This record gives sequence, structure tokens and C-alpha cells, in this order.
Amino acid sequence: MRVAVEQQIECSPEAAFDLMADASGEPEWNSNVSRAELRSGEPIGAGAEFVIVNRGEEYDVTITTYDRPVSLEFRAAGSIELVIRYAFEPRDGGTHMTAAYDFRPRGPLKVVFAVMKPVIARSVRTQLASFKALCERRTRA
Repeated sequence: MRVAVEQQIECSPEAAFDLMADASGEPEWNSNVSRAELRSGEPIGAGAEFVIVNRGEEYDVTITTYDRPVSLEFRAAGSIELVIRYAFEPRDGGTHMTAAYDFRPRGPLKVVFAVMKPVIARSVRTQLASFKALCERRTRA
């Protein structure tokens, strides 16, 4: 199941990219994430590994594409597989961010995800609006 979202953010592509790439900060903007830690060492880049707890479920997350400040991809493994791709483009003095979430549920979860797609899409939009607000606050500070 794929969910795609676009978001205009009033900060530079570099600032938006860096905030998104450091997944250890995700609890600051994603209300579904209770814990996120960098498991591998610094610096953050391709191959960086995180552990993220989303809705009580632990995921092993790896950055698979790191092309600052243009594109970023995460692969997450847990009860479902998830690939998230972000693109950052300078536009109108800020950043136009596109996000594509490719959920890969297995077994009976396939049916659940198909039925829940509108709810999941709404949640993704809400979390990215929160990301936008945090990025813009940090830029103004």
C-alpha cells in the first residue's frame, strides 16, 4: 500500500533534509513515535541505523539513500516492512517536500491496511504537518 504526501515548508532544503535524516529526533514531531535512537555511530548518512518505537512496535530502520539535500530513503523492518522516500526541492523561498510511504504488510495485515488506508494517509499528513511546524520553528529561532 502506497501513501504519497506533499508539503511546502518555509525553511531551506538542507534544514528540512537534516531534520528528517536524524530519525532520533522523530518523537519531537511524530506523536506516534515514543522512542527513537541512533544505533550506529555518527555521522548520519547512508547505512545509518536507528531503532524506532512507533505505536508500541519496535522497528529497525536504516537510511538506504542519503543524497543531501535532494533525496532520502529509509527502510524499516518490524511487524511490517516499510520504505519511505523523501524528496526536497527548493521552491518559493522554502522547500517543497514529497514523501512516499510504501507499506508492505504480510498475511492478514494486508487486508487491515487496505481497509485502513484513508486513516493511515490522514495520520501521515498530520505527522508531516507537525514536521513542517518544527522545521519552521527551528529556522526562525
